[in-house]
Amino acid sequence: MSGVRYTYLLVGPDYAAFPVWDRTPRHFWGMVRAANLGISRALAEALDAWNGEWEDDTEAAPMAAVEWEARGRELTEELQRELGPTVKVGFYLDGMDVPKIDTQGFIEDHRTDPL
Repeated sequence: MSGVRYTYLLVGPDYAAFPVWDRTPRHFWGMVRAANLGISRALAEALDAWNGEWEDDTEAAPMAAVEWEARGRELTEELQRELGPTVKVGFYLDGMDVPKIDTQGFIEDHRTDPL
């Protein structure tokens, strides 16, 4: 695991990416590498496979899309379990409440929109 301390992560697909995104205040909000999370290999591979399904067929039949979303939500919950209570993990279709740091270093409530 890297020395980076994540507090807010978002699970969401993208092309040629690992589907976990950093939303931690004062971080550059971008993709997180699986190796930097300290999660199990099985979960990292499952997240990669889930993202691969999205890359392969972004216009899937409605039932396949429902099943794909349900699997993404399951993986989000599993990631939350593996990372524990010090990290908040959200699913991209739900958006995420993230504290916003103003220029004086004060935290304000802020909600990110779904991707």
